[in-house]
Amino acid sequence: MCKLYPLNLSLSGFGKCGVNPLGYFKGNIKIDDFKCNADIYVVENNVMSYDVIVGMNVLMQGETVINENGIVIKEKFQRIEEVDSLSVLPIDVTPNEVELNIGSDVPNIFKDKVQQSILNYVPHKTKTTNVELNILVKSNEPISHQPRRLPFSEKKLSKLK
Repeated sequence: MCKLYPLNLSLSGFGKCGVNPLGYFKGNIKIDDFKCNADIYVVENNVMSYDVIVGMNVLMQGETVINENGIVIKEKFQRIEEVDSLSVLPIDVTPNEVELNIGSDVPNIFKDKVQQSILNYVPHKTKTTNVELNILVKSNEPISHQPRRLPFSEKKLSKLK
């Protein structure tokens, strides 16, 4: 039996409904061949119709593949590369002076003026667009917009209900 730690927060999920958990405990989770550690939050039985909801804190610890065949969670592939020798990549150093291709028929005095103008140029903000948007709310109903398409995972959940 795990010790249930008290918790002073509210969980929100589908429909943005808030749920106050009874507490949480740290536990090991095993899904098929995938194992991980996670904080497990406990809620009352009448709060949700599902036995378990797996959150992002668990899904991010493994490699989650969602396709038409279902959902598979696997261990993340750890890449270990053997290196025979270490080498330093060459670093190119460019001079601070910028060489401009102004043209061969332009006198040097004008080339110098153009080059100095470009090097000394500092952009200044010249125009602004001060726009304000006032939304007048005429009722106490929340403003929301239904999404055009549900994500794949939520389509399955809506079919189950």
